[in-house]
Amino acid sequence: MLPSLKSGQLILVSNSMTQDLTGQMVIFSHNGLDKIKRVKTIDDNLVYLLGDNLEFSHDSRQFGYISKEQLIGRVIWPKKITNR
Repeated sequence: MLPSLKSGQLILVSNSMTQDLTGQMVIFSHNGLDKIKRVKTIDDNLVYLLGDNLEFSHDSRQFGYISKEQLIGRVIWPKKITNR
C-alpha cells in the first residue's frame, strides 16, 4: 500500500485523544524523533503502530509497542486517503 501522506504535505493534529484510536494516524515521539504511523492495536497503556507502506516502514514490527505517553496527537486532517 502506498503511504497516505506525502513529503511536505500539511496535516492538522489534535492532542485530544479519542477512546479508540485503532485505525487512526497518530504522531508520537520515539528515539528523539516525531513520527506518524497508524494505530493497529492498543493493549492497556501500550500502542502497536504500523506504517501504511509496510514494505518500507520502520514501525512497531521493529521497535515493538510504545507507551500511550509517547503519543503527541492524532491526525484529524487530511482524512484517510483512499485510492480511486
